[in-house]
Amino acid sequence: MGHQYGGRAGSATLDGARGILAGLDPEQRRAVETVRGPVCILAGAGSGKTTTITRRIAYQVATGAFAAGEILAVTFTDKAAGEMRARLQALGVGGVRARTFHASALRQLHHLAPGIGEILASKAVWLRQLANALPKAYRFRPVADLAAEIEWAKSRRLTPDTYAESLGDHEPPIPADLVHRIFRRYEDRKRREGRIDFEDALELLEEAAEAHEEISALLEELADLDPDDPDFDVRLRVLRENVERHAEEEERELFPYFFDLDEDLQEEVAERIRDRRAELAAAEDDEP
Repeated sequence: MGHQYGGRAGSATLDGARGILAGLDPEQRRAVETVRGPVCILAGAGSGKTTTITRRIAYQVATGAFAAGEILAVTFTDKAAGEMRARLQALGVGGVRARTFHASALRQLHHLAPGIGEILASKAVWLRQLANALPKAYRFRPVADLAAEIEWAKSRRLTPDTYAESLGDHEPPIPADLVHRIFRRYEDRKRREGRIDFEDALELLEEAAEAHEEISALLEELADLDPDDPDFDVRLRVLRENVERHAEEEERELFPYFFDLDEDLQEEVAERIRDRRAELAAAEDDEP
């Protein structure tokens, strides 16, 4: 296989890094050698975009700019993710994660919100059942068209209630009122059965990350409280109320662990107070 990379600078030879650049045209090479910062590659089909992206990842690892475990390569399809992993292995770069953006979002979502519902792998069966209840003229419309329309709506954060008024120049595959009917029944069934689809996963991940950041910021404020501050009790109460309020604003099913923060915070602050008082007592004992 040749050189095997995966560490920091110094783990790859200069010749090995140069080998990654072999066969690239000047524009591809410029992109590959830009190991930090955003790079946008605009090129047609079959022009070497995947080659450039894969070589850039390999070059980042080979030159020590990043460790392999610090890189996540995101693709649209499972096939593309598998191909990227194979190409990286062929270049001697192991340990880089390559997943579809939906799979990556789902993994992160399960980490931030362990109680999330089961993923609905395909809309096809449900939509076929719902489409069978449409008027005969539209009953046999390809399910893929209906799925694409719902995905179009959800990617724009539209709900069944906001779908029709937000169409603009967009033309649905069947009359908008029928799409609305399918859309609403589809969403209702997901809620009844505690399922989410891939579009939900992306949106819920954003919400979970934002809530996680807000809670983390409040925890940091709590950790920085000074027990000797004359307003300590007031500030502690306000911060605890803020934590509880943020937690209660989220669905219990999505963030069940947030509702355990109260007791944990209480114990954490109590421990800090005990330690601080012990330090003060020790200091007083040491005074002449």
